[in-house]
Amino acid sequence: IYGQRLLANPDDNVNSWYLEVGEPETQQYKQALSQNAQTEPTIQAYWDYLEKIRQLYPRAGTKEEKEQQRAESRQRMREKYPLRQILRDAQKAQGRGCYFAFGRYATAEELEQVYAVLLSENKEATLARLLWVFRRVPLPRLHPRLFDWATGPVEELKEAALVALAHTADARVHQLARQKLATGAVLGPDSGVLDLFLHNYSNGDADLICRALATIQPDADDAHSLAMGVIDLVEKQGDRDLHQALLWAYENTPCSTCRHRAVVQLDKLGLLTDSLVRECCFDADEDTRELAQKHGTS
Repeated sequence: IYGQRLLANPDDNVNSWYLEVGEPETQQYKQALSQNAQTEPTIQAYWDYLEKIRQLYPRAGTKEEKEQQRAESRQRMREKYPLRQILRDAQKAQGRGCYFAFGRYATAEELEQVYAVLLSENKEATLARLLWVFRRVPLPRLHPRLFDWATGPVEELKEAALVALAHTADARVHQLARQKLATGAVLGPDSGVLDLFLHNYSNGDADLICRALATIQPDADDAHSLAMGVIDLVEKQGDRDLHQALLWAYENTPCSTCRHRAVVQLDKLGLLTDSLVRECCFDADEDTRELAQKHGTS
């Protein structure tokens, strides 16, 4: 399935989870992919994608080797996606992943240039792509247009603006986050709203978050996004008042990895009940079952 997506759109971003699992699973998985890639074009496309990700984000070798690999990866990406190409492709409304990669390795001066173009642009498809540059890096500063996009009618712009704003600690970002929760704007392009609290969290936010989650019926994508937002927030803040939100994440996420993360945080906060431990003994995730078994409840 991932290979089909990549063949249809080489700039697509798909799951690279095999890079995260330990031995011997990694070797078994790599061997199976490598063998089948010889006869299946879709698997070959996914295999090539995984190898590209592995080179960009090395996870093996000594500290010095990793630093060297990262430096080489950074240089490759900068050569592959220079500023002039990013601005040209954005004007043509082309590509997707290239903007994420560019932003990750861009200099402060290059980000300033992108930001200047962003604030002078009006074409929606171009604006969204320029905002994607700030998907993983902070904006140079805040401008009222960002909040207009984050609350406006264009879904692609709204989603991109929320992601970009999530890196900044600012009272206006906090106010935006609370306003969206208060009005029930937490689904679809607003499903990343909880990330706005990562650097803008204060007393009373937990109650607002828990109440907002209790009233919605998300689809799988929104549930996954919101659950990740809850778990990330709990990991950062360690606030027991987010207990109900954390339980909501556990019960609603379609992702076994996120479910395990939720259980880990409940355990750290001392909120893992016996009934939940018993349930975790039958979880699809091996790590979740192992955690439950350590509690000695069957």
